[in-house]
Amino acid sequence: MGKVEVDERGRLTLPSKIREKLLIQPGDKLTIKINSDNSIHIK
Repeated sequence: MGKVEVDERGRLTLPSKIREKLLIQPGDKLTIKINSDNSIHIK
């Protein structure tokens, strides 16, 4: 995994190794769910 930082506009940048492994391309839509323990799940 990797750590990401939230920029001043609230954006996250996924590390390139994660994007490559998950085949995430520019323009792809991701869904973020907040779990009961306040962790997040991205799909």
